[in-house]
Amino acid sequence: MDPLDKLDLEILRILCSNPKQSYRDIAKRLEVSDRTIARRINRMENEGIILGYQPVLSDYARSLLFSSNDTVEFKFSPVEWSEFEKSFKTMYYTASDVIFFYAGKGVGQALLEEIKEMTGGKTSVEDVLTNLSKICVLRGWGGVLFERVGSGAIKATLNNLRINRFMFRGIMTQLLESLTGGSVEISSLTEDSSVILMKFSEILSEV
Repeated sequence: MDPLDKLDLEILRILCSNPKQSYRDIAKRLEVSDRTIARRINRMENEGIILGYQPVLSDYARSLLFSSNDTVEFKFSPVEWSEFEKSFKTMYYTASDVIFFYAGKGVGQALLEEIKEMTGGKTSVEDVLTNLSKICVLRGWGGVLFERVGSGAIKATLNNLRINRFMFRGIMTQLLESLTGGSVEISSLTEDSSVILMKFSEILSEV
């Protein structure tokens, strides 16, 4: 591959701003011949420097082509998640626990909408937790067993939880706050936090 000089870079800048510019227009802007521009572009295409050209769509065109329902779900594998979590903690130290908790609250709100679709709109605590258990398994987060403890508390037994435990607490806090309209208190029942107790105020309304 020949090294790129100043003229090559100027040609690339012009093509990036408008890929449909003709050789003649580019040549006029750079004050060289059409043949020089054609030769340079052909060389960069042959050497794999220019890989292709694509249209840039207006917002209107995008709205016609892509439905709001066209979504791509991105998932971490357990190994990827573990490495991401370690890097994140190294950067933020103890503050990472708080960040993961509030990130979990955001995930919890999104999950509630997903669960509503799964249940046909049913949003009792039992319906939500039953479907959350399924989601945890399907997404490789680990197994979770929920058990009622009286009218205002739920015990969760976590089996090989693969997402950050503070994120999981954030998810649970958001789900229960949305369902009950009240505050939620979560405490560990075991030293390794594999069993947690979630206390919440009496259900006020179901969303």
